[in-house]
Amino acid sequence: MKGFVIYSTKTGEKIAEDLSFGSENLFSVAAKENFTERAMNENPDFIIFEECVEAKGIFALIQKLRWNSYRIVSTEVISFGETLRFDIFFRKTVETLFEEYETKKQMLADDFTDFLRLKLEVLKAGCGADAAKKFLRRIGLFPNLEGYHMLIDAVKLALAKKSMLLSVTTELYPAIAKIRGVSVRAVERDIRNAITVAFNKGKVYREMSAYGVNFDHNEKPTNSEFIAFLSTIC
Repeated sequence: MKGFVIYSTKTGEKIAEDLSFGSENLFSVAAKENFTERAMNENPDFIIFEECVEAKGIFALIQKLRWNSYRIVSTEVISFGETLRFDIFFRKTVETLFEEYETKKQMLADDFTDFLRLKLEVLKAGCGADAAKKFLRRIGLFPNLEGYHMLIDAVKLALAKKSMLLSVTTELYPAIAKIRGVSVRAVERDIRNAITVAFNKGKVYREMSAYGVNFDHNEKPTNSEFIAFLSTIC
């Protein structure tokens, strides 16, 4: 999930830079720049803009991005003793993830930054889970298999904490086992079974190769390899 922070004033610039600093998912851009062209290239999922930015330009951008439905949420940000209002345009599909803005009408700039970054992680996890579900269905896996649900759990956990991909047996499997109320051994077995079912249907190689992953037709991905792959297709 990507977002744009469009500012107009000096204080807005400072807040936009604070929001964007250290985040690969947020881009700050001055209203006087050609933010429409830049946003078209990045295709953001939401746009945060300072109140004094000309709204007409934002609406024109949304039309060009072909957002069929969207919602606006407003919040006030306090920085250097100054209060600025920011409006957030976002796709209808991520509506519920920003409902907290409705009750938090005013935040310190640092709180706003931390809050938004946390929401970006949630957005990314949701995006990854949706992408994983679509991919699993394309290769012939459906919710009737326990391994299907465990693979989705694995993607959500891996996106929330990337280090889990380095500790699949000792950290990721136990976390899934706790969620599902089963043993760690059952998690490993059910995920392996789901991958085997998909592999036997003959669609895994074709679908993974579309993402640039070059497994041999007869080479079945391991549990760790498959989970790592699923967590990158957001």
